[in-house]
Amino acid sequence: MLNALALMTVFYWQKDSILRWRFQWDIARRMLRECVPLLLSAISIVLYMKVDQVMLRQMVTDEAAGLYAVAVRISESWYFFPTVIMSSFFPVLSTTIRQDPAAYYARTYMLMRFMVALSVCVAIPMTFFSEPIITLVFGMQYRDAGPILAVHIWSGLSVAMGITTSPWIFHYGYTKIAL
Repeated sequence: MLNALALMTVFYWQKDSILRWRFQWDIARRMLRECVPLLLSAISIVLYMKVDQVMLRQMVTDEAAGLYAVAVRISESWYFFPTVIMSSFFPVLSTTIRQDPAAYYARTYMLMRFMVALSVCVAIPMTFFSEPIITLVFGMQYRDAGPILAVHIWSGLSVAMGITTSPWIFHYGYTKIAL
């Protein structure tokens, strides 16, 4: 809502009337073609990240599935940080990829190294202190989720690397690779 108000204010200042806007079917079709693979990819990632919990409920006790869900909740909570970092770098990478592809690859390489280092810096302490962290956050009854967290936290490395490659996929039009 606030974004819409800000856009309307900008258009008012520029004396550009929204009433003169026209829908352009060719642009809409192109955007839809480009966005469908990304949408399908996002849906499949969400399903993929939750299907393990559904399968566990069918294969083991509800208690074991609950322990796994607690560990996953903590493990996945830090995925937010690589996403925020990439969101802040995306405009710079977008500009660089058009102006200087060599600089783009150098920046992407540095960013990938940073993301890997960040993931490792999160995963190593979490591996060794997972049980006390689980106990602190959820209580003693969930202490057995510690070993699960110690292993699952390493999935953040793959997540961070995947998030870092997304601008490359987007800019070069390889959105079907995202599937």
